Amino acid sequence: MKQLFELRRQVLHIVFGTTIVWIYSYYNTPIFFLLILFVISLYISYEIKKNRFPILTKYLKLFEREKHIKKFPCRGLIFFILGSYLSLIFFTKNIAITSILILTYGDAFTNITGFYFGKKVHFLNKKKTIEGTIGGVLISFVISIYYVQPGHAFLASLIAIILEAPQLQIFNHEIDDNLIIPIVSGLVLSLLI
Repeated sequence: MKQLFELRRQVLHIVFGTTIVWIYSYYNTPIFFLLILFVISLYISYEIKKNRFPILTKYLKLFEREKHIKKFPCRGLIFFILGSYLSLIFFTKNIAITSILILTYGDAFTNITGFYFGKKVHFLNKKKTIEGTIGGVLISFVISIYYVQPGHAFLASLIAIILEAPQLQIFNHEIDDNLIIPIVSGLVLSLLI
């Protein structure tokens, strides 16, 4: 059951991120759309927290971990939208797309590879694996070379996925990796290009 749950989460992650990149690549319009989606997702999160959307809560359980539903419903979605939105605002088109792709595929394959093939505990986080990090870096690199030079793609993927591993905090609040990955990869690419 846990295998299906994790796979379902990561497939949704990939579909959502790929859709954002596809819309931005061909229509150049999702910036405002993402802002609206961000506000709507915050509202839905608030309502779920207040137990006002039981049907949505039921479906949310298919994709979100129980601890997040109780503490901060729609957390992954909210930070995915925010990370993508900030990338589209602050970085050039190719860098923004690459950053969102690293988030989309790198984060998903870190989890998939770690869950199914992980054996060695990650030195930065005991809940993650070295194999997961390697899988995330490799898939991010392969997908990114369509938009940026291979050396830049590899370095951005490596740094972003490694920094995704530890649970970074600000004022005792964990920073979601859906925010860390696109911002870090975008900053690395901006410095390299």
